[in-house]
Amino acid sequence: MSVSIRPLHPVFVGEVAGVDCRQPLSPAEVSAIEAGMDQYAVLVFRDQNITDEEQIAFTRHFGALESYATPGHIRRNAEQRLGPGIADFSNLD
Repeated sequence: MSVSIRPLHPVFVGEVAGVDCRQPLSPAEVSAIEAGMDQYAVLVFRDQNITDEEQIAFTRHFGALESYATPGHIRRNAEQRLGPGIADFSNLD
């Protein structure tokens, strides 16, 4: 199935279909998603039950990840709710 993106709002936000975020993407899929990000700024991928590791692998199709293992964060490593590679931004205590 090929990637399709349907607008959800006249100005921004597109809903992506035809992508399994758990699997490696082809160059054509990466290109279609990047074009969607350029056009809509926000993309919605519905019903993607993915692990943290699968999300990181999916994200790496679009560039290098920022490192959140460096000093300067408010939480200590032992307090983080999420594993390495995923930023933990929240208003939870």
